[in-house]
This record gives sequence, structure tokens and C-alpha cells, in this order.
Amino acid sequence: MGILYCYTYNLLLPLLAFLLFFITPRLALILLFILGIITAAVHQWLNSPLGFPAVQVIPQAVVVGTIASLPVRTANKTQFNVAVESLNHHPAQGLIQIAWYNNAPIIHALEKWQFTVKLKKPRNFLNPGSYDYVNTLASRHIQWTGYVKSQNNRLIQHPDSRFDWLQMRESISRRLTYLSPNKRTDGVIQALTLNLTNQIGQEQWDLFRRTGTTHLFGISGEHIAFISGLIFWLTKRMWSRSLRLSLRIPSLYVASVSGLSVAFLYSLLAGFAPPVQRALIGCFFYTVCCLGKQRFTIWQVWRYALFTVLVLEPHAVFMQGFYFSFLAAACLILCNQRWPLKGFKATLLLQGSCLIGLMPLTLFWYSYGSINGYIANLFAIPLVGLIIVPLCLLTMLFCNFSWSWILMSTLNQIIDFMFLLLNQTERLAGLNLTVSISSIEWVLALTGSLLLFILLPIKPFKQLAFLGLLLPFFPQRTVIQPGEALVQVLDVGQGLAVSIRTAKHNLLYDTGDQFFKGSDLGKMVILPFYNRMQVNTIDKIIISHPDKDHRGGLKSIEETLPVDELLVNDRRFYHRGLRCHDYPSWQWDGVIFRFFSIRQAFKGKNNSSCILKVSSASGSALFTGDIEQLAEDYLVKTYGESLKSDVLIIPHHGSKTSSSYRFLLEVAPRFAIASLGFDNRFRFPHAKTVNALKSLDIDFYRTDECGMTEFYLPRTGPTLKPHCFN
Repeated sequence: MGILYCYTYNLLLPLLAFLLFFITPRLALILLFILGIITAAVHQWLNSPLGFPAVQVIPQAVVVGTIASLPVRTANKTQFNVAVESLNHHPAQGLIQIAWYNNAPIIHALEKWQFTVKLKKPRNFLNPGSYDYVNTLASRHIQWTGYVKSQNNRLIQHPDSRFDWLQMRESISRRLTYLSPNKRTDGVIQALTLNLTNQIGQEQWDLFRRTGTTHLFGISGEHIAFISGLIFWLTKRMWSRSLRLSLRIPSLYVASVSGLSVAFLYSLLAGFAPPVQRALIGCFFYTVCCLGKQRFTIWQVWRYALFTVLVLEPHAVFMQGFYFSFLAAACLILCNQRWPLKGFKATLLLQGSCLIGLMPLTLFWYSYGSINGYIANLFAIPLVGLIIVPLCLLTMLFCNFSWSWILMSTLNQIIDFMFLLLNQTERLAGLNLTVSISSIEWVLALTGSLLLFILLPIKPFKQLAFLGLLLPFFPQRTVIQPGEALVQVLDVGQGLAVSIRTAKHNLLYDTGDQFFKGSDLGKMVILPFYNRMQVNTIDKIIISHPDKDHRGGLKSIEETLPVDELLVNDRRFYHRGLRCHDYPSWQWDGVIFRFFSIRQAFKGKNNSSCILKVSSASGSALFTGDIEQLAEDYLVKTYGESLKSDVLIIPHHGSKTSSSYRFLLEVAPRFAIASLGFDNRFRFPHAKTVNALKSLDIDFYRTDECGMTEFYLPRTGPTLKPHCFN
């Protein structure tokens, strides 16, 4: 709690600490809270970048540094971390993450390079449910990101001949990639040997998530325990065969130290992530016990491992794997102590305990509870742990031998078989929960209720626990009354996506951008937002025009949520949907929706955007796509005073070719909102647009500063001032 408070300044954390002190008045609780703050502050200071200017963007900089990670190569870019030594020819220190697009050369770990880059401070999309990108990078000590520009980039120095774990990992990774028959097999093998999970494709990760098996595909405690236990068994067996050696040093001593040593070396090879650290600490305490120096309870080992991981890496509090790892271990320990079963019954119980115990976190982070994962794990855990992992390790050890293709071929067939079983299990997805828990407070309440069931199986406590289990599934909802509309302009960077909700209906106007051969804002922002808002269906999606930053997320949304109707400005582009310029007005729950049709042919697609006006009894909003002045003049001439609205989503993100003075006078909004990306390459909004809004005394909001911007179109009274999410 002390570490989290230092990083987040959430006042609930010290209040919770004092509440614990009140319940159990032990001075150690307060001292540990203070120790957490000090530990986090010192760690932050030690890892803060030096020599970087106090700005959000560095448009151009010459960086000299060493490649500090394994470069990740895809079809269109190479991404890697750089330990900076100088910035613009001045000494500097820090870790940056940069991408090299457009025919990047082959880059290797520990090479020293000079790059010309553009750097930015990382930013989150500020919407309910959006991924915490900033703290995810902070957990890896990265506080700047950027991309390589095309000039003055050169290799300064090759890696020296000294041994380094990073170089060894890269060498093994290259060899495994060369041997692998396909990318899917390569991704699984690299994840299970070197903990390089970024080689697994998004399609495979989605399958693992839907079947509750993501925990198997990365180096975890199971893998460390397997290797340590195997070395322990082999060493003990071989050592005990010699009477002279056993009399000199007991075989138990040698076996336990050997198991710990090999586990430590493999932990370094696997990147020393928090789940690996937890398992290694467990191996250490087991070794101490074997040496007869000290006895520890299983809970002491769990607590000491937790403490050590937090001291080594306080930023682990921002890693989802940290919580899953320790909570899963706690579930296994609790159930084993509460119900000490044996054999297959124990397996069923332990799998069930992890499924139920981790459910609050999965519903909070993923809005998805994988019930079919219970079935999948029954075969996936032994298949991966007892067959695939040993074969992967053997393949890694012997990858430089000519006959290693035999191991790889066998491994490829088993991995294909595993994916076949997982795909069959996915057909039971109807069993899964698609419920979102919107706050960490409800997660704590749900977890506390589960603990009450296990630790205090007394009837009054069971009833209290049952109530606690039910409450998070009936969260407080935003109530939209008939006659009202809630409009939320989402923060999707340089693009547009607007959620419009009435009492019983949902409309989405545009779907954000799509990245080149990558993800899209539908998957990254809109779907997590709808999960958090408990929206399960969309009645209409309107795509104002075919620009990528307005239609980019459409495919992801349609694949995930049922959509009743698609409205577009040009059916020829999509080969489906209904044309908005021919679509009649309609009414939902007392709110009127009307298109202002553009029937004149203009050059370019922007000026034929779908223009939508949403009106309640006392307020209205106008959505204008990317129209420019020619279409604005057409609308003013054709529709005149009908354009008048309280809120204007300004055209074309604030471009100088839009938001003409005449158009703004006719619409006469009280508030204007622009959806745009921070430091966007178009330099929107243009000063001309900003000055026009200011001269007409129109309050201006922009999503790059405000985050998601929401307002109500009320049934009675004036439209209230829009609210910023941040």
C-alpha cells in the first residue's frame, strides 16, 4: 500500500492502512507503510532519466545509446529499448522505447548506435476502461517513447566479447526462430524457454484469454519449479550412488544447492520477471530448509517472496502478472490447507480454486470470466507442463545440433494438437461470464467475500459473504431518463468516436483509427469502454465517411458486439449498409435523430460526410464528420436555422479548411468539442479555428487535453457544461 501510494497518491491507501492499524494495533503496520513509500521513492529516483528536458515532446533529437532489449521485428517495424548515454551531444541517462519503420536494418542487443529520433512522453487514452499504458511502461523503467527518423543513423560499436545474458537470449532466440516451421510454434517455444511473449500473435493470445490459459505461456513458477526439481532429483540420485561422496557431503545438501543454482541461472535467461522471482525465492527457502538451517511455514515463504519482489522491483505493483502470480499461489495454499485432498480430486479442487480466486481480477481487467478455462486447464496444464515445456527446454539446449529438427518436428505436432484442443474448448464459450467489475473497491469486496467463505465457514459469515459476492454484479449504473441523451466523445487520439446513449438504445458515431498492420481503436478503446459501461449491443453504427481515422475500429466492433444497423455515406465503399443521406429521421426514447443530407456532389470524400443532429426537448448536438467549407456553405444555404445546436463536434478535428465563421454563426453553439491526438502531425486544431471559436465566445474542449468529454442533452433545462474525464 505504501508503494502504491507513492506512485498514485490515492488517499484511500493511507486510510486503509490506518484502518488496519485500528483493527490490529501493531506499530509494524505503520512502519511498513512508510517503508513502502521510501522504497518506491528511492527506486523512482534511481531510475529517473537524467539530461532530458522538462517537456512533453522532443521533435528531433540525436541519441547515442546501447540496445538494451531484444529487438522485436514485425513486417513493418522493429521495436527495441535503448539505454541512453547522450542526448543532443550532452550526457544523459535513461531508458527509451523506440520503433524503426521503413526498412529498418538488422539490430542486435548491446550494439551501440546513434539515432535521430522524435521522442514523446507516453500518454494514456483517457476513457473508462482504457489500458494503463503509462504505468505499464513505467514498470519497465521507460518514460519516453519515439521513432527513428531517416537521417544520421549509424552503428557506432559492435558488442564486446564479454559474456552477457541478453546476447545469449538473442542468440538462442534467433536459432529457435530458424528451426521453427511456423510463427505460431516459434511464439509458443520462445515464450516457454526465454519468456519472449511478444512473439505470440494476437490471434493466439485471444484464444488463450478466451480459454483461460494465458498463465501457461510465459515463464512462471511452474517452469522454475520443474527445472529445479528435475536437477534436484538427478543430482540426489547420482550423488547418493557414491558412498564416499555421501559421507563427505549429504546428497540432500548437494541436490538442493544444485537445484537452486540451476533455477537461478535459468531465471536470468528468462528475464527475471516477478513470477520467476517468486518461484526462485521459494526455491531458496526450500534449500535453506534442506540444509537444516531454518524451518519456514508455507505462508512465511509466500510473504517473504512478496516482500522481496516488491523491494527488488516496486513497479511490480503495475504488473498484472504480479497480482495473478501471488494470488494464484495463495489460492492453492488456502485450498490445500482447508481441504487436504489427494489425487484427481485435489487437481479438480485446485483448478477450481484458481478459477474462482482469480475471477475478480479477470472481470476487472478483461470484463471476461473464462468458465471453459476450467476444462481447458485440466488438459492444458499437464500437456504444457509435463510434455511441451520439457521438449522446449531440450530443443533450446540442443538447438545448435544438426539433429535438433527431430525435436522441433515433434514439438510442432504436439503444439498443433494443443491448439486443436483449445479451439474445441472455445466452443463452450457460452458458459463464460461477460461481466465487468468497474472499480477496484468491488474487486476487494468480492475477494474478501471469497475469503470469508473459506476462512470462516460459520453461518452468519456465510450469509455476509454471499451478499458480498452478489453486490459487484449489480453495480451502480448511469441512469439515462426517457427524453435524455448521454453523449460521450471518446479519446481515440487522431480520429473520432462518439457514443450516444438514450434510455434504451445505443448509437456509435465513427469508430476511431486503425494502425498499419496492427491493432485499432475499436479493440483498444471502444470495446473496453463498452465493457465498463455494461453495453452489450449497438443499435446503430454511423460511419461519417471512409477515412481510416473514422472507420478503423468497425471490424473489431462488429466481430465482438451485435450491431443492428450500419449507416454510411457511400455504400459503394463498404458494399453494405444503408446510405445516411437517404435515411429518414427517427426517435428513440423521446430523443430525435436527424440527418442533414448532402445531395450535391463535391470533390473528395470529406464533404459528403454523414451530418447528424441529435435533439432532446431542451438541448441538441451536431456531428459533422470531416466536412470542409464548401459543404458547410451548402448546409447553411440548404438548412439554415435548423443547424442551430447547443454543442458542435467541430468538423475535421479543427482544420483550417473547416469551421468557417458563417457556419459557426449559423450553428451558434455554446460549446465546441474537437477530437484529436496529442502532438498530431496535422497540427490540429488550427489557430484560425481556435480564434474563430474564441471570438464568438464558444467554450472549446479538446480530447487531447480533456480526455473523454461527455455531456447530457437534457429533457428539461439548459445543456450543461461538458465534463472532462481527466
